[in-house]
Amino acid sequence: ELTPTSWTDLSIYNNDATQEFSANTPSSHNLFNFNKAVIFDGIDDYLMIPYNLDGLAELSILAVFHSADTTERGIWGSEETSRKVLLTTRRAIGPDSIGDAYGKNENITVLNTVVQNWEKAGVASTSGFMVLGSAGKKRSYKPFKGSIAELLVFNRSLTFLERVQYETYLAIKYGTGLRGGNFVSSAEKVLWHIEQNAAYGRNIAGIGRDDLFKLDQKQS
Repeated sequence: ELTPTSWTDLSIYNNDATQEFSANTPSSHNLFNFNKAVIFDGIDDYLMIPYNLDGLAELSILAVFHSADTTERGIWGSEETSRKVLLTTRRAIGPDSIGDAYGKNENITVLNTVVQNWEKAGVASTSGFMVLGSAGKKRSYKPFKGSIAELLVFNRSLTFLERVQYETYLAIKYGTGLRGGNFVSSAEKVLWHIEQNAAYGRNIAGIGRDDLFKLDQKQS
C-alpha cells in the first residue's frame, strides 16, 4: 500500500520503503493486470528500505516493473554498504561488478530475478540500506521512470523450485509470463508445462487463487 510517506512492507519485518524528502514520494498508481503498481517519475522519486545487505552471504530479489522509456535506469540498489548490488532496466550487477545483461525490456512488463552469493557474511554496518526507484545516488544510472509493482527480498538463495513458485505467483498476478519455464503453484502442481505446450509459448495468462501467496486473481 502506498501512503503519502511510504510503501508498505507486507512481510512480518515491517521494512517499509520510505521517502527521503516529501518531494521524493511516487505520486500515483498504475495497474498491471488489474493489480496496483507505483509510478516513479524518473526525476527525483526515491524510496529508502531499512534493510542492510552487509550481514548476508546469500540474497534473492524478485522485481516486477515496466519501463516508460528506452534509457537505462536504476530500479533498485544498495547504499552505504559493502554489498554492491543493483538492478537497472538492462542489467544486474553483483559481486566483483559482474554484470548480467538481459535486454532493453521497453514497453513490456518485466519479471526479473536476481540471486547473489558471497563467500561469507560480512559485518553489518549501521548505515547501509536498500533503495527503490534508483540504483543508488552515488552511481551513474538515472532514476527509474515507469512503474514498479512488487519487490520480494530474501536473505538467502531460493531453491530452483521456490524460485519457480514465486515467479509463477508474480507472473499470474501481473501478467508477465515466464521466460522458458513451467508455471508451478505453491502446492507444487504444474499449472502450465512448457514442453507440453511448445506450440503456444507466448501471451500466457491465468486466473486463480493461491492462499500461500495471498493471490486471488479473478481476471486477467
